[in-house]
Amino acid sequence: MMKPFSSALTLFLLTAMVQAQQVQDQRQAIGSGQESQIAAVLRQHASTWGHSVQLVTSEKSAVQLWNQWNPGKFKKQYAVLVNYNPVLKKAHVTLGSKVKGDVAGWSGQITRSFQGQQFVQGMQTLLKNLKASNALPAPQENHVSDYAGRLDAQTRKNLTNQLGSLEKQLNLEGTVVVLPALKPYTPGNIEAFALNLFNAWGVGNPQKNDGFMLLVSMQDRKIRIQMGKGYGSALNAQTSKIIQTTLVPAFKAERYQSGIEQGTLALIGLVKQHPIRPVSTQTQNPASQGQGAPVQQSPGNSEILSGWDLFLFKFQIFMDNLQDRPGGVGWMFLIPILLPLIFVIFAAIVVTAAIRSTLRRGGPGPTPGRRNSGFRHSHHHHDHPHSGHHNDDDAQRAFMAGAAASTLSSSSWDSGSSSSDSSSSSSSDSFSGGSSDSSSGSSGDW
Repeated sequence: MMKPFSSALTLFLLTAMVQAQQVQDQRQAIGSGQESQIAAVLRQHASTWGHSVQLVTSEKSAVQLWNQWNPGKFKKQYAVLVNYNPVLKKAHVTLGSKVKGDVAGWSGQITRSFQGQQFVQGMQTLLKNLKASNALPAPQENHVSDYAGRLDAQTRKNLTNQLGSLEKQLNLEGTVVVLPALKPYTPGNIEAFALNLFNAWGVGNPQKNDGFMLLVSMQDRKIRIQMGKGYGSALNAQTSKIIQTTLVPAFKAERYQSGIEQGTLALIGLVKQHPIRPVSTQTQNPASQGQGAPVQQSPGNSEILSGWDLFLFKFQIFMDNLQDRPGGVGWMFLIPILLPLIFVIFAAIVVTAAIRSTLRRGGPGPTPGRRNSGFRHSHHHHDHPHSGHHNDDDAQRAFMAGAAASTLSSSSWDSGSSSSDSSSSSSSDSFSGGSSDSSSGSSGDW
């Protein structure tokens, strides 16, 4: 008898807490009936369109209320705050940095509705205008946006941790989007919608365009994997295979949550195997550009790492995984191997330096003519190629140093801020501004 009562009480308290977050009637200007209706309308909008909207009745300024409100740094970019001052009988709308809208016009409309005690109607008008001015939904979170309500809390947490770990290790952004259907959001197909959504949100590093999006439309039974344009069409065969062998079988068996989670893991594994980096739009030519002329970079161009680059990249991932494990040993694991290796390298350098010094002083050896000829050959064979690859080595060291820094520091999609949610494995506060094109990705249905 106590268990149903306890469950009902818990549900009531949770509902009251959510309502208090969305509607704060500090001046008791809104009737209780309208307050609950407004809270329901705002919850529905947040679940289907992504924006966090809050209504406050207060005599404080809009700036004070906005600064006090903390829905999270990522969400606040897409948030809307409505403040109604019952003394002045005026309303003011404040928009997040990534929300489009007519602040003055909307504030005037809401003021007139609120003055007539039509609070529900005023908020409904605001949400209608918000949708009209923002054709695409706002992300609910940086890693998971479940507008269909198909993912439970544990699955969302798993996806957030997996994608957050990927971003922490490689500074690579991925996001999962689940729609109830395409129709509320677009009259077009899933390919066009996924591309527009990807570019509007700006998923991925703009210098590499290496982000990815897994988008599922439930009623349409369609799947789209949209890759950053840095990959081009190079991974389309692999992403199509993930759809056909991982997602489709799970969805046909109605195992949507596990299918999305396994599909995301497969995508994470794929991008780890094919990291990309920015490349220059033109090759530096010292003869034509002059010594030290800068090489211009294009944010849209990138190349998939291979050979030695790929080995070092994977080695970095291996070391990060060691450090992330509970009680991980990290670099301490390699000390017994590295110390003897360092000693051998040091000894080789000393011996090589001694031999070269002897040769330069004219020590024992062949006749002077032959010795000098041989020395020039040796110098050409060893020193010149090394100096010729100096820039590539510097670029590689800088690249790996950046990867290490992104792993060890609290990096984020917005480098100027850090996450307020310490429980999340990600420290991202904003998408970085990456982009995609129509050739980068695969589609399927079930």
